[in-house]
Amino acid sequence: MRGRSLNLSPSGVLVETRESWAVGTDVLCEIPLPGGERQFKGQVTRTQRLAFESVGLGIKFVDLE
Repeated sequence: MRGRSLNLSPSGVLVETRESWAVGTDVLCEIPLPGGERQFKGQVTRTQRLAFESVGLGIKFVDLE
């Protein structure tokens, strides 16, 4: 799935996408950051309808080192 981050924090990210995933789904987020792209394990914690038939997925990062 591809999406656009709307809000990034140390504990998670809100992603705008056209696909809805069930709460509890494990995901791997690839996020471009200064110094290069990083991968973070996460879990969908909430979904919400957004404008123009898109969906907001609240993803909590897990197993951060």
